[in-house]
Amino acid sequence: MNQQIVFLDTTILIASFVHSPKIKFEIYDKVNSFQTVLTGQIVQQEFTRRLLKEAAYLLGLLLKKKTVAAVQRHLFSLSTLQNRKFRICLQVLTTIEEESEEDKAERLKFFLEELLEEGIHEIKELLKCEILPNVGCACAIQKIRKKAKSYEFPNSKCSSYDNCGISDFLTVNKNMVVPLRDFLSENLERLTGELKSGLEFLKQVCENSEHAQSCNPCLCVGDTIISLESRPADVFYTQNHKESELLCEQSGQGLLLCVTNDDKLQ
Repeated sequence: MNQQIVFLDTTILIASFVHSPKIKFEIYDKVNSFQTVLTGQIVQQEFTRRLLKEAAYLLGLLLKKKTVAAVQRHLFSLSTLQNRKFRICLQVLTTIEEESEEDKAERLKFFLEELLEEGIHEIKELLKCEILPNVGCACAIQKIRKKAKSYEFPNSKCSSYDNCGISDFLTVNKNMVVPLRDFLSENLERLTGELKSGLEFLKQVCENSEHAQSCNPCLCVGDTIISLESRPADVFYTQNHKESELLCEQSGQGLLLCVTNDDKLQ
């Protein structure tokens, strides 16, 4: 095959941990067909913020509620405004298949603790994946700190750190930033809300990239930055077709979709 390098986005990293055995097998099988497997620091930051934070939330619930059934009942009481939390947490619970309530609770506790302690390092081992350091994202390299009965997560805003490299990355790669800005500007009717925000950010960056960090792009326009950090890859692997179809059209990357019956786990 001509396309030898694949980039894994956040949805694929999450699904490789907390989806059905069928979907996990599909992901591992696809990934193993490539010579080189990459992901990025913005993906790493999103993985921490979207999955690991929910893992800590679930672990706290389990310690309080004692059983998986009680945790599940609590999840169904969540507000519809917490739909992403509900979907990801419920998906985690479906990975626990032990029969007795006691065994389920013990297995879930072990799974969540291992996920929080190993996290992205286990991803690197399972998927034989290299994390590109090209963005220099300060948020991504911060560690989760384990306390007595909880976990402390790092700040997810670039503006909170003195050593974030996002502004330098965008300045050095202006040859990618300007064409992406122009392409999105020419396709306004096709833009999702996320990409409209991305376009506004790129416009600001093209005028003055020094202020990029203060806009917290890793948190606010992740899809746009991930598109840029993924450029060393031939193929972009995702569950998220809405933004990715347009971004891959502009970048010239092949788009590989992992199709499930679920909404994207973002």
